[in-house]
Amino acid sequence: MQMYIRFSSSKRRKSHCVTILSVIFILLFSYSTLKKQNRRQPRETKGEWTYGNSNTINVSKRSSTDYIPCDLAWRSSKFSESYYEEPAYDNKYFRRPQFFAAYATAKPVYSNTLIKLDPDKFLLPVLVNGPNNQITGLREAAFVAIQLNRTLVIPKFFKHFTDNQANGFQYSFIYPGHRFEVDALCNFISCITLEQFQAACGRRIDSMLYLRNYSDHDVHKFESYSGMKFGSDENPPYPTKLVPKHDIPNDQRFRTFSPDSIQKIFRTKDRCVLYPYPLYNLHVPLQSIKSASGIITEPIISVNNSHDGDLYLSLNYYSRIPDYISSMVKQFIETVMGGRPYLSIHWRYNRDDFMKRCGDDESRDSLKKSLCENALLIQPQDIAGAIREHIVKLRTITNMDIEDIYIAAPSSEENIVKEVSQILQRRHGWVSYSSRDLENFLNMRYHSCHVIERHFNDIISTTEMEICTKATGFLGSVRSSWTTNVFLAREFRSKFGRPYFDGDIFAMSVESFHKRTIKS
Repeated sequence: MQMYIRFSSSKRRKSHCVTILSVIFILLFSYSTLKKQNRRQPRETKGEWTYGNSNTINVSKRSSTDYIPCDLAWRSSKFSESYYEEPAYDNKYFRRPQFFAAYATAKPVYSNTLIKLDPDKFLLPVLVNGPNNQITGLREAAFVAIQLNRTLVIPKFFKHFTDNQANGFQYSFIYPGHRFEVDALCNFISCITLEQFQAACGRRIDSMLYLRNYSDHDVHKFESYSGMKFGSDENPPYPTKLVPKHDIPNDQRFRTFSPDSIQKIFRTKDRCVLYPYPLYNLHVPLQSIKSASGIITEPIISVNNSHDGDLYLSLNYYSRIPDYISSMVKQFIETVMGGRPYLSIHWRYNRDDFMKRCGDDESRDSLKKSLCENALLIQPQDIAGAIREHIVKLRTITNMDIEDIYIAAPSSEENIVKEVSQILQRRHGWVSYSSRDLENFLNMRYHSCHVIERHFNDIISTTEMEICTKATGFLGSVRSSWTTNVFLAREFRSKFGRPYFDGDIFAMSVESFHKRTIKS
């Protein structure tokens, strides 16, 4: 009996040890999994990477001998990555004694620009909303800076609030060179860095353009963003000087203006001027854009003699998607998609972000109301039907045998993308690609590029925009700045441009839905 008891105790001890070890293993595994959640993992299948819904490229699982050095030339020598990704300035920073400093001079980062602006007057935009609205705001601010003859300050950019690699909506900054080709823009017009702006202005903001009604909280946010303050040691820290002084009309949420009214509205002798929340304030007439003669490639002596349409298109071109991302896209198209012609689609209508605006009944116009009512009706077979019809049209126009599709969509819409891809494969034998395929490619080819890992979600989105830009045809999402920027890029960068090759995937899917329901 005693032997049995001792044996049972020993057995129980062993059982307890096994249990404890199991718990430790589970905890370690969970910790490792949580660390990887910031980055969506690619599909891996027993030593193979699967692309699209039919192609498989054999790749042995990576080992130390598979290391490929990172050869991406993404960093500009003129702009500091560490400075532009520093967190926003806190109250402790502003409480330093002798905060304000003497004015200094600032030389543009490139001297031989096509458009030379006053090197002693500056305009700093404070960007707003998601990544593509930020790019739109930058271009608007650059247009205004040219009209006011002010050197443009390259601002800080931040990640989308839905990005799980972001720490906060306004405070998770990302290097500007991941959003646009910063050297190209600063070779086109006079630019300085935000760090230069702080030194040149003695950390003092003289005034800000009055685009909308700002609260005290907004003003504090602008100061935290820029590392500068309004006022002076003798007059701390308000009142804030607004340009112009007259109020925004009561029937407008924000001030709007045309190119020929910029100098009249915003003329000021102040040296260091803030441009808060530039977005859809500037209205360049469509006819002016259509009558543009092309991209500006020669130095301009007087901006007054330049065409507004030429200037608008040139700013879009010189603030294009970074060249290193274009290089990655070229490799992806050639190695994964076989270099074949393809149709690209941007499906944007996810409920956790874009469709939230449908709850705002007061601000619904007729287009928005139609969008919200129809969005819930569309099924994957309707999207697939719209894609089929457009490919048939493209084949007729281009005489190309298009059988490849790239679908860009938020990660929350992955199931819809998968269903659409399966329908197209089953009915027509067509191959569809998505962000999952792009992730696999980046993980395999650029796994040594830690900068991609740090900003993976943001870079994925920008890379998909370039894929859509290079496509033979593009079906975009109405009321999406992502789609709008792709359309603009396709206007002058793709040999296949609107209107014959492009369209609205939403409207086409609604039409496909009505055809399907009438038949049934």
